[in-house]
Amino acid sequence: YYVDPEFGPVYASFCTQIRLSEEDVDFGNNVIIDSVVLSMEYYDIYGNNKTNNRTTLSVYQLADQLLIDSAYYSDMPFNTGQLLGSKSFIPAPNDSVPVGNDIKKAQVRIQLDKNLGKDFVDAANMGLLLDNTTFEDFFHGICVVPSTNISGGSLMSFDMLSSASCLTIYYRNDTDTLDYVFEVNSACARYSYFNHFGFAGANSSFLQQLGGDTAMGQDKLFLQPMGGSRIFIQFPNIENMDALSTIVINKATLYLPVD
Repeated sequence: YYVDPEFGPVYASFCTQIRLSEEDVDFGNNVIIDSVVLSMEYYDIYGNNKTNNRTTLSVYQLADQLLIDSAYYSDMPFNTGQLLGSKSFIPAPNDSVPVGNDIKKAQVRIQLDKNLGKDFVDAANMGLLLDNTTFEDFFHGICVVPSTNISGGSLMSFDMLSSASCLTIYYRNDTDTLDYVFEVNSACARYSYFNHFGFAGANSSFLQQLGGDTAMGQDKLFLQPMGGSRIFIQFPNIENMDALSTIVINKATLYLPVD
């Protein structure tokens, strides 16, 4: 979540399936869950990160099932289920993170409810972690949602296809201390949801252009990704350039100075 001085508030969240790293999961006997962690490797960050603005991310269980062969769009909100965990932190996209005895690339690690691990253990005992198809029917996935109750904010993107981005259960049984990884990979259905809240508080010239005043665009244009705004440029009467004589165009360059 980020409050942009030109475009107003920008909100981004995402949901994804998670998949078994190994099928026919057996956690063993007398399992004790030590922790459940969602890790997400940073990809990029935009906004006020240099001023160390704190942000809060919450992780929810996805209420509706995603299908890998269905189309999802960035203006389609998803339904969140049970809150699994949250974390308030200052983004640190350049800081490595100690995980066990290893040093990992910069990532956000969110502690989730241990009861989720217990649910997975019970599901494995019932055969619901036999394969990915069965598991996806049982557990639809997760949603990562930012808090809008912050000042300034920033936009973070994560490399969810990195091996470091996963959901891990750390546990003990009668014989050993172990962990099990649920993956996010290319076989997972996933998508991001963006909301601009009607561009509340945006630049007045931008709002006038959205309202249909194309003349305002001759002075300044506004281009925003994430389902924001596009620019449409017209070249009036360009088809009449050769009305008087045949011409050859050797080069055409469009310069767009950035404000």
